[in-house]
Parts: sequence; C-alpha cells; structure tokens
Amino acid sequence: MDIFTWLGELAIQTDCGLLLDAGHVVSHQFSMGRRHGELLFGLNDLPLERVIEIHVAGGTISEKNDKLYYGDAHDLPIIPETMQVFRALLSRCPNLRAVCLECEGTITQSILPMIQTIRSLVSRVSINPELIEKTSHSLRKAAAT
Repeated sequence: MDIFTWLGELAIQTDCGLLLDAGHVVSHQFSMGRRHGELLFGLNDLPLERVIEIHVAGGTISEKNDKLYYGDAHDLPIIPETMQVFRALLSRCPNLRAVCLECEGTITQSILPMIQTIRSLVSRVSINPELIEKTSHSLRKAAAT
C-alpha cells in the first residue's frame, strides 16, 4: 500500500486530522524514484480535507547513482521543491488551521523574512477563508509596525 493511501486510511479509520511536512513529501517522492516533475504524485489519494497542519523547513537535495535524496535541514533556506509541495498543499487543504516554519538553528536575521514569505503565500494560496483572514491580519499588523 502506498504511503498516501495508508495515511488516508489511517486518518479515516481513526477519525483524526493529518499533519503533513512538505519536505518529507519531497523526501518520500525521491525515495520512490520520482523526480522533480513528479513531486505531487499521489497527493490526491490523501483525504486532503483532513490536513489541519503543514510543516515547512529548509533542506538540501543531493544525487548519487542517478537517485535523488532530500536532506531535512531546518537551518537552511526552503528549497523550491519543498515550496512547490507546500504551495500545492495550501491550494488543496480546505481545513488547514496551522503552518509551522521549522527553523531551529537558522540565522536570526533570516527568520522574520522567511515568516513573512510563508504568511504571504498562505494569504494568497490557501483555500481556507479563516486561515487567510488570520494570516492577512498578521501581515497587516506587521506592516503597520
């Protein structure tokens, strides 16, 4: 059974919400032999209405013997592949309540701009009106200070 089908079944059978990590999705896709153009493969097998939290963090990609590997690295910038998955999840998860930027070990000066980038993306791409409003309010408040 594919991981997305398994997670979906688990969420349905236990009547629970899901937390997805965008970088871990990238890692899984690479571990299955998928390449850059296949990062969203299988996501629609998940009951995306059950996703209530998404994590996003920095990472690295390396290649060995023609296979891609993702390294979870919270102290590095978010790579485009992770942002692609994050953006896709934002646009497909109607009950998303929270986004966590994992940034321990990150240089302090880069954290606030990264938070602003994430908030801006959430306010533009999310399909949850409540989350959009909360995020937009945060952006307006930050702009006023």
